[in-house]
Amino acid sequence: TTTALRLYYNCTTTVLQLYYNCTTTVLQLYYNCTTTVPQLYYNCTTTALRLYYNCTTTVLQLYYNCTTTILQLYYNCTTTVLKLYYDCTTTILQLYYNCTTTVLQLYDNCITTVLKLYYDCTTTILQLYYNCITTVIQLYYNCTTTVLQ
Repeated sequence: TTTALRLYYNCTTTVLQLYYNCTTTVLQLYYNCTTTVPQLYYNCTTTALRLYYNCTTTVLQLYYNCTTTILQLYYNCTTTVLKLYYDCTTTILQLYYNCTTTVLQLYDNCITTVLKLYYDCTTTILQLYYNCITTVIQLYYNCTTTVLQ
């Protein structure tokens, strides 16, 4: 009986320690995911806005320079500047879309991985605990049966 109780204590202590370590690791991974992904999103947005500002400033400067020339040059220049502006804006919006999509996909993958790890870890620990308790009960039963005989 003493041996069975000692085994039960050791088994329970070990399983609880494993569960604590697993939960701590999963929480740390979750924290890393939820702090890294928003930073990536912030960097992506900041870069897109900076590029958009620079592009707009450049286009306005080009537009100003064009309007100081003669009418024919003005017409040709305006057409070119508007085309440049369209191309530039389209490119930046595409970059922003791609960046945002990538960041959101990374976040989704990260959370999915952490949840799967937590599930696998918890399932394994519960199975270990079940096997341990079953063994202890069987030992206790065998010990009691032997003593009573």
